[in-house]
Amino acid sequence: MGPKSQLELVWQMMCDRQWHTLAEIAEHANCPQASASARLRDLRKPEFGGRCVERQYFERGLFRYRIVDAPAAGPAQIGEAA
Repeated sequence: MGPKSQLELVWQMMCDRQWHTLAEIAEHANCPQASASARLRDLRKPEFGGRCVERQYFERGLFRYRIVDAPAAGPAQIGEAA
């Protein structure tokens, strides 16, 4: 099995349903924050599971994100869709 995609790495972090900042997500996925944000948008799309990704104001212009619905697709299925 090859290296995980950005989408798989973002999914891996977000499926715990805890709040995470873009900086935390980007660090985990080893990508720029703009890419992490794009992968969160991907997770909202029907072809990637149609997840409900909540955004919450945190502090000083920072937001944090979490997935609130139960994960139906595992990382392998997320990787196949990418």
